[in-house]
Amino acid sequence: MKKIPAVVLVALLSACGGGGDSSDEPGADARGLYEGQFSQSGQTFQLAAVVGSDQRAFLLSLDAGALYAGQINTAATSLSGALTAYEITSGSDFSLVAERAGISTITGIVTPMSGISGNYSTSFGPPGTFALTYDERSGDAPSLASISGVYSSQDPISGFSMSASVDIDGSLTASDSDGCNYTGAISIPDSTLNLYDAAVTGSCPGQAAETLTGFVVSTDPASASGLLILLANNALAVAAFLAEAPTQP
Repeated sequence: MKKIPAVVLVALLSACGGGGDSSDEPGADARGLYEGQFSQSGQTFQLAAVVGSDQRAFLLSLDAGALYAGQINTAATSLSGALTAYEITSGSDFSLVAERAGISTITGIVTPMSGISGNYSTSFGPPGTFALTYDERSGDAPSLASISGVYSSQDPISGFSMSASVDIDGSLTASDSDGCNYTGAISIPDSTLNLYDAAVTGSCPGQAAETLTGFVVSTDPASASGLLILLANNALAVAAFLAEAPTQP
């Protein structure tokens, strides 16, 4: 499975060390896109993350086979949160599906527009540490007009494919080669953050419809070259990278 373009993270931190009570101080701004690593039992894995203006967070590690989603809280420069952990169970060259595996708790320190680092523990494995660096693309202005268009991706080995259309009002329709159909809405919650809210309902043959919520990230806001989609509900999570379809002559 190829590396999905950077984005996704973060829930962390509980203030470390001495000092007075900081509970009344405003929380540090953790919004943004991040890239970095986490370490566990002597092994190091790549990690990408995104934190929204409402402090929802997604973290994704392809080489560790895991995706995390949930809510974080900040107080002064510390951050903490309990995230749902999902284990990647299937995927293609451009997408993955992950099923709920347990809960991960994150604590650490956030330096606005610089990075986040800290510790985590899980209900199903050993604890570890992580460090993430702020991506300057976080501050690119979002625009529904800039991401409107037609997108598609195909796995060159399995042949699995997906196509999607995003209208200028944020309406989304999509389908894949397994016969699944998707409808949803994309919106801009924060005009200063390159991150879009998304809610999508998917219906596949022989399965109950599922509604998931999360984020869409434009990998190149100037050209709308691709969209990274991160969605989850209580039972499962999905991630997909859809490339802008070539313009037909």
